[in-house]
Amino acid sequence: MRYLLFILIFVTTVIDANDTPTRLPLENSADIQDAVFVDTAMWALSEKVSQCMEAKKLSYTKCICLHPKSLHTLQMRVKQIVQKHPSWREKTLVYTYKHSGHNTNISAIIHEFSDEKMCRGK
Repeated sequence: MRYLLFILIFVTTVIDANDTPTRLPLENSADIQDAVFVDTAMWALSEKVSQCMEAKKLSYTKCICLHPKSLHTLQMRVKQIVQKHPSWREKTLVYTYKHSGHNTNISAIIHEFSDEKMCRGK
């Protein structure tokens, strides 16, 4: 589980400080559901990668590549959300869901996981 924290911190800080995305508070329930749509895919992949790194002692990238379905799900969800909400591309979505605060950095997720070639040759 310690790797899960590393992954979440890494994904949220992968962008240089000068390129920090603007925070976008969400209050509309439909917008929050769209954010959760991406967030759940990110959490599912992060959990699998964390377990892989801990159990198999493999690198972060190799563990991501061992879960192509989860990676593809995340990539497709982000693509769908950015098509629906183009202004979210460079934003960190801030919202409350099930009485818990969430921050979903769409820009960082795109930067980290959009490269279709990231798992070729791994």
